[in-house]
Amino acid sequence: SGITTSHLTGSVRTFLYDLISLCQDKYTDTLHAMWLVNAPYVFRAMWSAIKTMVRKSTKDKIQILGESDSSGIQEAMRL
Repeated sequence: SGITTSHLTGSVRTFLYDLISLCQDKYTDTLHAMWLVNAPYVFRAMWSAIKTMVRKSTKDKIQILGESDSSGIQEAMRL
């Protein structure tokens, strides 16, 4: 039940790739930083698959922090 990484196959993966490519082409370097705090495991697992499609410059600006990542949150807030 729910969304799993098995949903990122075939036409869904193609759609996500096309959407990410379009956003990266149209909105180049508009993201300064993004923190997702208390992200559930399934979201972090899906990010692992999706981040392969994202440019390194964008990927480096995104932090996915789980409930137990309090040190990561504190470090990110110092930026």
